Amino acid sequence: PRAVGEAGAVDVTLFYMPRQDVTTPSRQKKRHKEFWSSYFLDALGSQPRFQDQASMAAYEVVPLMGQLSEAELAEQERLRLVREREAAEQALAQVERERAAREAERRRAEEDERQQEARMAELRRQQESLRAQEAEAAARERSRQEREAAEPAEQERLRQEREAAEAAEQERLRQEREAAELAEQERLRQEREAAELAEQERLRQEREAAELAEQERLRQEREATAEAEQLAEAEAARQAAEAAQQAAAAEEPPPAADLAEAADLPKCRVQLKPRFLNAQDIYPGGRQVDYGAATMVIHYVLNDQGKTLDDQTEIDAERSTVSISRHFDLFAEATRELVNSWEFDFSQAEAGSCERSQKLTSQITFSRR
Repeated sequence: PRAVGEAGAVDVTLFYMPRQDVTTPSRQKKRHKEFWSSYFLDALGSQPRFQDQASMAAYEVVPLMGQLSEAELAEQERLRLVREREAAEQALAQVERERAAREAERRRAEEDERQQEARMAELRRQQESLRAQEAEAAARERSRQEREAAEPAEQERLRQEREAAEAAEQERLRQEREAAELAEQERLRQEREAAELAEQERLRQEREAAELAEQERLRQEREATAEAEQLAEAEAARQAAEAAQQAAAAEEPPPAADLAEAADLPKCRVQLKPRFLNAQDIYPGGRQVDYGAATMVIHYVLNDQGKTLDDQTEIDAERSTVSISRHFDLFAEATRELVNSWEFDFSQAEAGSCERSQKLTSQITFSRR
């Protein structure tokens, strides 16, 4: 064998001579070689190489020299290294034990020193406490003496403080009285101003109400005048018709049916149905926006059922007035919608006594208040 490669690795060559009929069969030879391979691998850490020789009937191992083999030398070296390593480990353990002992001794010395310092600190604390108690006792004594010496001055100071507090209280009460009087005067002034403003607002509202009432009265008078004029016209027409009938009767009396058709009947008196009176929320937009005030005059036509004809309503632009001119169309549309929803009752409307279909005129007043 020869040492090669890494430390401890050995190159081994075996001259393998099988025994006749024992290890010559290939199976036994293979097992035999595997045995020696594992042996050298465990002993030397190397895989041996086999050189096959001629088979022998029998053989014996004879040492070639009286020297140790490389394997034995390596084993001796390994054992020496093991012994040296064990000795080094024992020495290291001894050093570690000595170091631990010194460390324990050092810790004990430090603990003793800490305990000594703690005892010294406790003694110093007790001394400080005693000095503090002595200083506190001395301070109490000085304070007692100072109080005894300062009692007259303290009494004088208390008297002056009482007098100053009484004077301050009197001044505070005086200031509070003056402030209360000023506040009462301010309240009475504000109440007078509020009453004056309320009275002015009441008078303004009364004036506006009176103006509105006057406008309504004038409107009703105009409507009554217009109605009277219509009645007068109807009556004149009726009288003219009667005169014509009388003149025609004097010449040649026509049949009764022809006479009824030819007659110019007066217009029936009309009255707005109660549910349309005092209509609420006719102001455009439900009074959410102030579009100003307006007075709209509208002409419309009634049919035989007392309903207005939607396509025959007409706004009288000349007689209508709007406080904000750009909103004229808005009030005109609101007026048409209102009038187109009306329905009328006929009074003295017996069959053939008056004409139901007729043209009327109304005035609508819009106010946001």
